[in-house]
Amino acid sequence: MVAVSANDDLRSTLLMPGIGLLGASVGILLPSLAIYIFEISTKEMRGKAILLLGIGFIAGSLLGGVFATVKQLGWIWQTFAACIIIALVTPVVNVFPESPYWVLERKGWDACEACLVVLRRKPDVQEELKIMRDEESSDEGASGPFKFLIGVFLMLVTSLCNGFLNAFVSYKGASEYTDQDQLFVNGMALQISGAVIAFFFVDKLDHKSILFGTLIPIAICAGVLGFNETSEFLADTEGSGLYVSLVVMLMYFFIGLGISSAPWAACVGMFTTRGRAVSTVMLFGLFFLADLGYVYLHTHDSLMSKEYMYLYALAGFCVAALVLILGAGTKKNGIICSKAEAERDRERMARRRAERESRRGPNTARGRNLSRVRSKSNAQRGNATPGAYQMYETPANAAPPLMHARP
Repeated sequence: MVAVSANDDLRSTLLMPGIGLLGASVGILLPSLAIYIFEISTKEMRGKAILLLGIGFIAGSLLGGVFATVKQLGWIWQTFAACIIIALVTPVVNVFPESPYWVLERKGWDACEACLVVLRRKPDVQEELKIMRDEESSDEGASGPFKFLIGVFLMLVTSLCNGFLNAFVSYKGASEYTDQDQLFVNGMALQISGAVIAFFFVDKLDHKSILFGTLIPIAICAGVLGFNETSEFLADTEGSGLYVSLVVMLMYFFIGLGISSAPWAACVGMFTTRGRAVSTVMLFGLFFLADLGYVYLHTHDSLMSKEYMYLYALAGFCVAALVLILGAGTKKNGIICSKAEAERDRERMARRRAERESRRGPNTARGRNLSRVRSKSNAQRGNATPGAYQMYETPANAAPPLMHARP
């Protein structure tokens, strides 16, 4: 903030270090937020929790597009807005609860149970502790490299769908194809609309099915845009700008529908707590590395005309991710895992269901209702007068008939 508000002489000295510091902060913050949000959420709500992070990421990109397209604004105002949000969030971090997985890794099970009691606002957290024991005691074995490979391709798809595609559409696509300054903003609006729609089914469908339904149209749209870059087959038709705009906006809608949650949830949830400290951080480093390659491509005039390679790469990574996902499984909460882990998760859920049913018994609910009715009847019998109550009992216990005196 000091760098962008300084005078011209001081700005040239502080601007690049300030941008570098901001970039390093974002690089630390994004994987930390993804891991933290995933770990403090309940098992059933992890998909929606990561989706909220994705919606926030898309909303920030949408605001960036608005600041870039409105002439009275600019990237400096975007930086000011980010600084205000950071200034509001930073004091609140002190009251955030600790991650139970972080506490478990460093302080043990007793401290983890106390952390869960505070986090869930209830004293009985034994069921969630059992889930954590099963998750942390599972051996990844030979599935570790396979899951990391899935994470690599999913993160490459996510990276190209955000950094590269946003830059491509906001500059080259809007100026050369459609001459619409608001194409990027419209695309981001459709992307956030798709993410909001995904909020209603992300916890009802497994992420494998969500990715199958969204990666295929994304690959087709990326292939069409890449082929148009090399051949300009849409430029020769009437209304070419409209066709390109439709392809771009359709692509952004499917990106919001599937890429805003499932890849990040998979890159965090496929690994244990110790694995996240290495594998997840490396995958998020890959998220920024792909954008760095695109920036390097723009530093050489001879390479700027080869942007279509990134579009073809996006289509190829989508197909490769689909092929790898065929060999993966899904947990009960929908997150991608290996097939062996999916089988163990189903066995654990069946075992817990059987334990709950054995403790409860088949007729426990009916027995409780009968006991409640009987106790209520006994209480009423004790409060009423014997003679009056016997008049309503069975004939065997009824009072003798009244004998009227004869005149």
